[in-house]
Formats: sequence, C-alpha cells, structure tokens
Amino acid sequence: MAEFFILEQEILLPDLPTLGPLPKNIDPLEFLAGKKLSRLPARIDLVLTSDSGAFRPDLITYLLPLFSQRIKEALDAFGIDNIDYCPTRLLSESGKEDLNKYWLANILGAFACVDLEKSDAKPYPLGEGLYKIGSFVINEQKTMGQALFRLAEKPRLIIINEALKERLEQLDLKGVRLRNTREYDGY
Repeated sequence: MAEFFILEQEILLPDLPTLGPLPKNIDPLEFLAGKKLSRLPARIDLVLTSDSGAFRPDLITYLLPLFSQRIKEALDAFGIDNIDYCPTRLLSESGKEDLNKYWLANILGAFACVDLEKSDAKPYPLGEGLYKIGSFVINEQKTMGQALFRLAEKPRLIIINEALKERLEQLDLKGVRLRNTREYDGY
C-alpha cells in the first residue's frame, strides 16, 4: 500500500511571517477547490503585518498556499504540472519589498480519495462531501496518478505521494512539515 503525506507549514516555529488582509480580487476559498481559475493576476502583492517575524519558510499556508522559489523549482523538476502559479511579492507595511521570492500556488485537482473504512473520518452534517478527519489512508486508485493534489474531503490539506516526499526531503526545506496521513490528528 502506498503511503501519502501532508505538505504543510510548520506553524509552531518562532518569528514566522504574518500576512495582512488579502487584496479584494483574491478569494482564498477559490484556491481550495482544486479547479482552474478563470484568471490569475499577473502578480500579487501581499502586505506583512507590523508584528510579522523575519523568518521566511519555504511554504506559507496561512490563508493562501505560497511556495518558495526552491519548492517551485523542485516541483517543476519532478514533473508536477497541475499547479498554476502567480508570482507573489511580500511587502512591509511601508511598501518595502521582501527579497524572498514566493509563488501563489493554485493546485489543480481535488480528489475524494480517503479510504473511509481504514480512516478516522466522519461526515460533517451539512458539509456535502466534507469530513472531520483524524488519521487517514488514501486510496491510491482514486488519485489519478497525481503526485500532489488537494484532498476533496478536507480541501485545506495538500497531499503528496512518497516519491515526491523523498525528493522534497533532500532539499532540507525550512519551516515545512511532511506528515504521514496516518499521523494526522485533525490539526
């Protein structure tokens, strides 16, 4: 049985960046659907709050999925082609540009692939197709062979296969956690 992992930001690190309000033309819910957007902006500018820390992780998943240049290049080299990217600048409140390069990532593909018989998953009463999920197992046959995708049952999660996890581990990414889906506890 294939193993799958959650690609997520390590949120318990000190000095993390904090984003201010999103631009009006960006709806974070659109980036959870796994669908191609009718249009992405040519570039997005995100303002850091005054209490934002100086540490810049390779992955920021607060509100929007932002991938560092290192992650984007690794995914491109691995052959991941189901992401639409938008260049993103982080700006201080005074407008000074942060030198770290990020990409807003719209992940195309959300698969209902949780093996409900082997997982700790209970449907939300009013959330059609959405589940309260703890530890879970992926049915590989339902992933359409994708190495990276959104989980339809819990769209905020980004799932990767074992081969991609091994490739990303070689990069010694900062502020990124690759957690086995069987170790997921709902948070």
